[in-house]
Amino acid sequence: YSRKLLAKHEREIVEFCGLGDFIDLPVRTYSAGMYVRLAFAISTQFSPEVLLVDEVFGAGDATFHERAVQRMMRIVNDAGIFVIATHDTELVSRVCSRAIWLSQGHILADGPVESVIPEFTARMSGR
Repeated sequence: YSRKLLAKHEREIVEFCGLGDFIDLPVRTYSAGMYVRLAFAISTQFSPEVLLVDEVFGAGDATFHERAVQRMMRIVNDAGIFVIATHDTELVSRVCSRAIWLSQGHILADGPVESVIPEFTARMSGR
């Protein structure tokens, strides 16, 4: 994104990521969680057509988690494509319509969330 576009949306991005006064520190001094929160805030500010997310929710408190889920739902509802790599079955059930269970590069299940999640949960619990 251009500096001009980011500057125009800076206040909203800073509010969303919740870094407070830390936003003025050099990014190289951020923790991994702070960096992920800022990157997620920037990448989702503009309702991308396709959003790929990899375990972003290990990097935030409950308040950030809820804001991020709401923003992802907005992207999904705006007919965007949202792909998330996660082990969080509750999150998948909440925001996804389709689940693909991968293990060591192989598809073990692919289908509606309501059919894949129970199969995944049963296998992981040893049933």
